[in-house]
Amino acid sequence: MGLLKTALYEVHREFGAVLTEFAGWEMPLRYGRLGEEVMSVRERVGCFDVSHMGRLVLSGERVVEFLNYVSSNQMDVREGRTRYTLVLNERGGIKDDDVAMRLGEEEFLMVVNAASREKILSWMREVNEDKGFGVDIRDVTFETVMVAVQGPEARQLVHGVVGQEFTMKKFRVRRAEVLGSEAVVSRTGYTGEDGYEIVVFDTDVG
Repeated sequence: MGLLKTALYEVHREFGAVLTEFAGWEMPLRYGRLGEEVMSVRERVGCFDVSHMGRLVLSGERVVEFLNYVSSNQMDVREGRTRYTLVLNERGGIKDDDVAMRLGEEEFLMVVNAASREKILSWMREVNEDKGFGVDIRDVTFETVMVAVQGPEARQLVHGVVGQEFTMKKFRVRRAEVLGSEAVVSRTGYTGEDGYEIVVFDTDVG
């Protein structure tokens, strides 16, 4: 079986990316000099295709109770907020670290690490069935595109792409539209600089 490819794969090739294998995916490692790309993120802005990361939509009346059961953190956050958490096994051991975004009263979008997606999906479905939570768990990884925009000028770039001003605080999320497709935009970051994540529910945007 060949390596998986994101919806932006051909874009990476067109712009001359150096590609590498990561967690079963063929991903861009860099475009030019690594040091220059690092400084671009530190001083201006950089975009990362993180579509290889797993994206799970969880919904149902007991979705908060379910997430509290499988996570280390309390997930009864208000709608429009995100929370960093750990997914735990039955002994309290760590299976993965994840970010959960509350999109509605009974709906969350959870982003999991690429190498852990199948393991986490299987574990959650097992717990959901065994404990009777009645939560709907959908893997939308291959139906969506995810891009991270990182750096001091991240907000301006996101505004230009989405066409809306995003002045939301850290660890917030809201629905948006990107190129005519449904999307969600969160503000978390992972580089030490300001950062936004855009998830588009349409792989044709690539």
